[in-house]
Amino acid sequence: MSLIIFERRSIEYISDKLGKSPFKSCDSIEKAISTKFDGIVRNVFICYMITIGAMLVYCGSRFTEVSPLETLPFNGWFPYNYSSPTVYWLTAAFQVIAINITNGIDLLMDLLLSSILCSMCGQIHLLKHRFKVMLEALKVMTSKNDGSDMATTEKLMISEWVEYHIDLVE
Repeated sequence: MSLIIFERRSIEYISDKLGKSPFKSCDSIEKAISTKFDGIVRNVFICYMITIGAMLVYCGSRFTEVSPLETLPFNGWFPYNYSSPTVYWLTAAFQVIAINITNGIDLLMDLLLSSILCSMCGQIHLLKHRFKVMLEALKVMTSKNDGSDMATTEKLMISEWVEYHIDLVE
């Protein structure tokens, strides 16, 4: 949680960077790759939301199963006597709310990490696709070999690919 609070600008930077060149899709195949990985991220998000919902239902059901003044929803030690009905219900409510908040934060952090990793996998697939396109273009240029400066063109194409790779690693 403190990572999100203190490193918010870094997360915004990553998000902005992924929406701009060279990370933006250029052709239909790249858009298909991006759409595929966006779908995976969306499915992961839906699964996590279902998990959070199930967690909330479970914790809520634990709250209804308790017998007043006998046991709390979750086992624990408290440095005070909770035999008074008011103190008991406040402690039980605190347990349920604290567990829900903690689990929610934990699951959302997992969601953030898995989404970033999935987006990075998509970018690696785009990198591989661009490398294949570059190799095909170089093959065509080599077969034509019309006397133009091949070395300069190759350096330009490879330097663009390497810069994209460096941006991806950063």
